[in-house]
Amino acid sequence: MKGSIVVSVAALLLVGAHAYRPVLIMHGILDAASTMDVLADHVRKAHPGTYVKSLDVANYVASVDGMWKQVADLSNAIEKEISDNEELFRDGFHVMGFSQGGVLLRGYLETVRHNVRSFVALSSPLAGQFGDTYYMNWLFPNKLPIELYRVLYSEEAMNHVSVAGYWRDPMHHDMYLEKNDFLTVLNNENAFNETLKENFCRLHKLVMLGSPNDGVITPWESAHFGQYEDDPDANSTSELPVLAMQNTTLYQDDLFGLRTLDESGRIHTVTLTDVNHHRWYKDSAIFETYIAPHLD
Repeated sequence: MKGSIVVSVAALLLVGAHAYRPVLIMHGILDAASTMDVLADHVRKAHPGTYVKSLDVANYVASVDGMWKQVADLSNAIEKEISDNEELFRDGFHVMGFSQGGVLLRGYLETVRHNVRSFVALSSPLAGQFGDTYYMNWLFPNKLPIELYRVLYSEEAMNHVSVAGYWRDPMHHDMYLEKNDFLTVLNNENAFNETLKENFCRLHKLVMLGSPNDGVITPWESAHFGQYEDDPDANSTSELPVLAMQNTTLYQDDLFGLRTLDESGRIHTVTLTDVNHHRWYKDSAIFETYIAPHLD
């Protein structure tokens, strides 16, 4: 009898320890897995016993490599986590991506038949980047954003420069469609791939967080799948309106499943003023209020 009680208590403790699904985190450009330790700690504090891992992929300079290479490495890392912890991952898991890490996770979610419950994108340029930020100044110190299409829409850049994969120039949209081989693929903007849409629609929740004072993601609405309206005659972004997600072709034509997710109540957006780019993963109050409830 006493032995049965001990076994029952142990089983209850085990169930309690594994009450929350595992969480995998992908860092941003020029960061490393260790950068996300603070976010992992937020998860452990809010949900004790959660298996949480900041993926040791594409650290520092390696995060500037081509997007498809990074997606392949990320996918391999996630699949290894699953194979090493089959019981733990059996009922699904959550993924969180910061900045470029969210775009990489989007690549995983569309190209793999996954079992992800919630995809949390913290200030990620999900609909592309086009703007002058300190990251771009570091990568291309002598180029203005309106000139970068000449560099980024080249085969060499596509293969070896991550930003090229999601550089969406609204003033050279035809060239973007012709030359880009990453974001256009995920968006199903050229050749349509039903499998990409089916995989993306496997998500139970898409949680997107962004701020008008982000300072890095441009336009900041890209964090919510918003994008500049295309205009080949514009001379600067000040002349370009920003389309909300629901007003984009991506959504209206449901090219890869955004409208499907939205109409089934699976999209959650968070907009906070005065939140700079790196505060999203550092701020425990933001995590507890806007992220933790989605990590069941």
